Amino acid sequence: MSRVNRSGGKIVAAFVTLVRKEGYQGVSVADIVREAGVSRITFYRNFSSREDVMAQFIEGVSGEAREAVRQKLQEHSLRSYVELIFASVLPYSDVIRELYAANVGELILNAFNRYFLETPMDWEGFRTGAYERSFLIGAIYNVMLEWIRGGGQETPAEMAVIFSHMINEKEIIYA
Repeated sequence: MSRVNRSGGKIVAAFVTLVRKEGYQGVSVADIVREAGVSRITFYRNFSSREDVMAQFIEGVSGEAREAVRQKLQEHSLRSYVELIFASVLPYSDVIRELYAANVGELILNAFNRYFLETPMDWEGFRTGAYERSFLIGAIYNVMLEWIRGGGQETPAEMAVIFSHMINEKEIIYA
């Protein structure tokens, strides 16, 4: 989580812990400060609100997923790309589910758009226009949310296969 110092990192970690225990709506700044073991002054030096902490968490998860894709994507294929994204969000699926239920899904999608529209997609036969890239990121996001809401029963590898089959059957992305 790039813009956050050590205290800010403790605050984000406390936020995640509390959302897992209490749900997003049940978490206040006072709760976060207590869980993080920091003062309110320290909190407000790093964040303007609970929503700012949430936004930093979302940015951090999106950034981690993008970095995993950038570092580990050896095989330039849609399936590998999707599997890495699903594997990167899996540890946070419970928090993402809670945030989505609290009607902040648009913030999650915006973070995905920011990070993944910049990620190279140079696969053979892949259309890389702005519309195709936006469509693909939106499709991954929505399938990911459905997977998380359903309890994440499939592995990231299984989800990548399912997603690839949906895209290839429709011949939407490939030329």
